[in-house]
Amino acid sequence: MSGEGQPDLQDRAMTLDKATFLGLIERAFAAVARGNGISLHEATAIDNYASASERMAARRKDVDTHWREVPYAHIAANDTVFSFLDIKGHVYYAPAYMAWFIRTGYDTDSNSVECAQRAFNPWGKIEGASPAELPATPRKT
Repeated sequence: MSGEGQPDLQDRAMTLDKATFLGLIERAFAAVARGNGISLHEATAIDNYASASERMAARRKDVDTHWREVPYAHIAANDTVFSFLDIKGHVYYAPAYMAWFIRTGYDTDSNSVECAQRAFNPWGKIEGASPAELPATPRKT
């Protein structure tokens, strides 16, 4: 709880129902487009050391024009993509994976839930940490 008896943002997030949470994701990512960013199947092809032609063939499998259109079966089957997406692909697929997780929870045999969680928080869960207590971000020299 934060001051004056008001729940802090994390406490409020824990009380949101699925529809409200999905609506927040929808509004926050409404204008996100993948454009020429790395696509879902293309990222999996990169992970599998695909040739340039195999990579382009994989990219053609992704016909979605908005992250809402990404089939959940594709999300479930492509669990390691976040390590191989560029920033455009990462931002594009993040809400699709979040919405999928909210709808399925852990009621899936897919590793996509855990892989996405690690991608969104690679240093592990640090609740209540101040910015000074968070791991330092390495800087390029």
